[in-house]
Amino acid sequence: MLNLEIDEKVYGTRQHASISVTINNLGDIAMMQGDYVEARKLYNESLEIDEKVFGTRQHYGISVILSNLGDIAKMQGDYVEARKLYYESLEIDEKVYGTRQHAEVSITINNLGDIAKMQGDYVEAKKLYNESLEIVEKAFGGQEHADVAFTLNELGVVARLDGDYEESVKLHSESLSIYERVFGSKSHPHIARSLRDLGSTYKAMGDFESARLKYSESLEMCGQIFETSHWRYLQIKQLLEELIMKEKESDFEMSNDAELDRQETWVASVPTRELGIAKETKKNTFKNFNIFKSKGKK
Repeated sequence: MLNLEIDEKVYGTRQHASISVTINNLGDIAMMQGDYVEARKLYNESLEIDEKVFGTRQHYGISVILSNLGDIAKMQGDYVEARKLYYESLEIDEKVYGTRQHAEVSITINNLGDIAKMQGDYVEAKKLYNESLEIVEKAFGGQEHADVAFTLNELGVVARLDGDYEESVKLHSESLSIYERVFGSKSHPHIARSLRDLGSTYKAMGDFESARLKYSESLEMCGQIFETSHWRYLQIKQLLEELIMKEKESDFEMSNDAELDRQETWVASVPTRELGIAKETKKNTFKNFNIFKSKGKK
């Protein structure tokens, strides 16, 4: 809040693009803390400021905030509202960039894929993720990019939920290979998540030994990255403990991995931006854009 107070004194008003960015960042913090009411309030204030400052709703900064509001709706299970917000964000991006074939546009398409996945429409989810994948592969000149790995991982999740375990293993493994080449280290949140998702596929296949191995690798990696009190570490620990316990039971019941996927949707708000590097890039671009714009006005 101190930065916000300073900005207001510097600009002499709250109606400034740079202040909007600060308010948007405070919304991110509220989102990370699970305070969706406060996050929505802050994002809406940021949106209102930008609409006044830019004099139009057809602006990239507006698209980012709409996407953030879509994230809140998605996390709260309001998929109708989330889809509406994402589609508006998508329409703005297409107008701003003059094409659908842009890396930033792929982010919103990916978000719409999330909604389809959560609603069990795996055909639509696969279609959207594949479109997102095609765009980022063209944008980055091939598959050696973390955004490509992220989308492949999402396709792996859809394949698992749709019962195509062989395809799921293939996609998760490909995603992991790219991540490891891109980051040059196996100690990274994105890799830990892919290991967890691969473990979930093995669990669904009934290959509990492989599932336990992947969950263990993911847990070890999370222990290297986060505190043991971090929700990510605790989540994987719980998955592993449940697997070990249920392995011993003759009436093994799978945990609700679809719900787990839903909970993943705003991992992106963690400082390491664990859900989709592309989304972090989008937000950083938005912030930088506003900084440069304010400098240009001086």
